[in-house]
Order: sequence, then C-alpha cells, then structure tokens
Amino acid sequence: MALPNELDEEKITELKEVFAVHDPDGQGMVKASELGEMLTKLGLELFPEEVEDITFDIEKNAEGVFDYNEFEAIYIKVTKPQTEDDVMQAFKFFDKDKLGFIMADDLKNILMNIGEKMTEKEADELIKTADLNYDGKIDYMNFVGLMASELNS
Repeated sequence: MALPNELDEEKITELKEVFAVHDPDGQGMVKASELGEMLTKLGLELFPEEVEDITFDIEKNAEGVFDYNEFEAIYIKVTKPQTEDDVMQAFKFFDKDKLGFIMADDLKNILMNIGEKMTEKEADELIKTADLNYDGKIDYMNFVGLMASELNS
C-alpha cells in the first residue's frame, strides 16, 4: 500500500501515459498551458483559478514548462491535502459569503464533482459525521478537525 505522499504503480503508469501524450517529441518537458487538460484526463476537475495558480508558478519558476517529476508532484499536491491549513483554505474557497460554514448540499456537490470524486454514499457519510448539530450546515472547525483526523490516519 502506498504512503499518503506516494502513488501506486498503476497511477504512476497512468501519469506517465498522460505526460507522454503531451510530450510527443520525447523532450521530457510539457508546456504549462497543457496542465489543465492533463489533469482533466486523469479525472480531476479543478477550478480554472486553481489551474491558473499552478501554471503561474510553473511559468514564473521554470520558463513555462514542467517535467514528469514536477507533474507527479503537482498531481500529489492537488489530490491529497497535506495539512489542516490546506483543508481550511479549500473550505474557505467555497464559503463565498464568509459565514464560517458550507451548506451540506453544497459540500456534497463539491465532494462528488471536484478533485478525487466521492460516491454519493461516501459524501453522505462524511457529511453525516461533520454535521454535528444536524442543521445542514458544515462548520469550518468541525470539518477541518474531521479531515485532519482522516489525513493523520
């Protein structure tokens, strides 16, 4: 079994195949502008702003291209939140009105349609655990605490 920051052989093979499609000349480099399409091929649906942030960093630091190792690191970063702060930042991104909570239905939609998609059952179970007072509102701190315990297990 892979550790949280490691990928299994099947995923590595899939990443290499997607990378190779976007590196037809075998130069070992892909343009930052192709990252969004590559992640979509891997089943990830990031917001355009998220892809722009990543590609901006690539363009700023590496002349607008990235190699396979960087691609793998990007994939790990966008699929596996590593800290409570990462979870908190993601939560705040979806709390447009800055109320300190997300409605359970909105969170369910996010969990089922963005990033590594959950099944409806998985999303319902997570929301049931996170909605401590059963009001349909998922509080930042409850959710971050829950996700932190999941990340550490």
